[in-house]
Amino acid sequence: MLDDSTRLLSLANVRTDHIPMKAILLALTALQLVASAQNAPAASAAAAPRPADAWLPGLHGKYYQLSETLSDFPDIAKDKKPDLERVDKQIKFPSTQDAWTGTSFVDNFYVKWTGRVRIPKAGVYTFFLDSDDGSRLSIDGRQIAANEGTHDMIEISAKTELTAGDHEIVFEYFESEIDSGCILSWEGPGVTKQVIPADAFSHKAAPTAGEKPSK
Repeated sequence: MLDDSTRLLSLANVRTDHIPMKAILLALTALQLVASAQNAPAASAAAAPRPADAWLPGLHGKYYQLSETLSDFPDIAKDKKPDLERVDKQIKFPSTQDAWTGTSFVDNFYVKWTGRVRIPKAGVYTFFLDSDDGSRLSIDGRQIAANEGTHDMIEISAKTELTAGDHEIVFEYFESEIDSGCILSWEGPGVTKQVIPADAFSHKAAPTAGEKPSK
């Protein structure tokens, strides 16, 4: 089979005294278009739909603005829609009297983060909850620590033994008035005390259009 360059050369060597010049130009143009199409890179495949059970970096946070003055964790009705949903890479919000980072929330709000925390090595871990006002931590459905009530930025800690791998995590926080802040840290086998890094957290992704969440 002749390649495109051979076709062009063959056409150039054909006697053209009985062939109209316009026809020759049209033929050359057609061959060039064919060559361009054959040499063009293949179109990239459409992005595959995201699986309903995919996990992405960060924790899924639901933010609620409350009308009443909070003195403890509020009871949020299951059908109540959050005022804001977003993904937070870490629980690292230093004390401030300004609006909560990236939001308009200042006083009397509640946040619930859910997802997974990846434990790098089996052993006993200490979790540090530093908050103004209240915060509490649950892992695998079990409450590990609760920094309850209204107070200044105060840190508490609690120990728990965990296996290596991913564990379900729920972290809650509420702010009453004036200062607000919340920081979640850990310490464990081979890990000095530090704010839990972003690469330790993941959350379940929302399914793409047309998919049903997995049960």
